[in-house]
Amino acid sequence: MEKVIRYINSHNKKNLVFVQSTPGEYIAALKKENISWPVRYADVFPYATIDDDFWVGFYTSRPGAKKMIKDASALQNAQNKLFSQLAIREGINQTDVNDKLGASNKMLTALSLYQHHDAITGTAKQAVANDYAERLQKAIDSSSGDYQEELEKHLFEATGIQVGEKGMQTCLGSQNDTVWDCPIMKTKNKDKLDFIVIVHNQANIAN
Repeated sequence: MEKVIRYINSHNKKNLVFVQSTPGEYIAALKKENISWPVRYADVFPYATIDDDFWVGFYTSRPGAKKMIKDASALQNAQNKLFSQLAIREGINQTDVNDKLGASNKMLTALSLYQHHDAITGTAKQAVANDYAERLQKAIDSSSGDYQEELEKHLFEATGIQVGEKGMQTCLGSQNDTVWDCPIMKTKNKDKLDFIVIVHNQANIAN
């Protein structure tokens, strides 16, 4: 880069000087110019790149994708709460910590990708949108098992109740968010069914 700058400056016939700089030096140079920069108060939407070609639908396109991101973000925050407690637990195995952190990072990576400006806005092509959803679903499936494992440990420590071999079943809202999405409603002999509901208050805020 230094060679390029020296060459350009030595052959420059304009009133220009090329230098290597830093953001701080750039801002300081702008201040020395004492320029009053205009401030725009109007709304910039809808954004258009050319005439009659508007970028709209950011808030309405692909609502299923937006909901998936929202639900996964809530799951990520809840998981991090338990995984953080695990990391500082006395006598914890480092391998367990690394496994949980790996699952958390996988979820974080998938969520970050899905919040790209052509993903969460719904402007990506269908094949790309499918890839975003597949990546996030795989991350959810991978980390949900670790999250469930930690919930079961907390349940046993607090109540002495141990979850059976089938493990916990999770009530997750689908697009319709109806009561039929809960696995309890799919069980026969509901009148004779005994079950325990576990609610994880990740914010530690009592209503």
